[in-house]
Amino acid sequence: MRTHLLAVTSAFKQMSEMPVSLEQVDRYFVDVAHYSPKPGARRWRTHLSEDQISRFPSTCREQFFRLHDGAGTQTQTSLWNAYNAVIEWVDHEGSTLQGWNRLDELWLSGIKDSALYVALKRIGHIGKDSRSGRGSR
Repeated sequence: MRTHLLAVTSAFKQMSEMPVSLEQVDRYFVDVAHYSPKPGARRWRTHLSEDQISRFPSTCREQFFRLHDGAGTQTQTSLWNAYNAVIEWVDHEGSTLQGWNRLDELWLSGIKDSALYVALKRIGHIGKDSRSGRGSR
């Protein structure tokens, strides 16, 4: 358990120390929106419409700027903050969408899982074959 906790802490620290440009932040949100655990599987196991999914990156970008407006720190444009914008959206704003199955999201953490998977892949903690159980770590 201690080893796992240290690995998680290390990954989060790497995310907070990884500066990202606004273009990379936008790409991250798009990748989270289009991530699917298995090729051809329904994203996030929710009942969100394609229109709601297509608006997700721009909504997260707005959330990113709201969360970090005036912070003036280096972490303002880190991968950690992009990840937190997704988490904030799920926890506080996503539930206002029509068709949102909030309880399902809380239990299954579909969007949060996608956000973490994409972030871990960006910092190199997950290899190409990780979905099949043959990841690099």
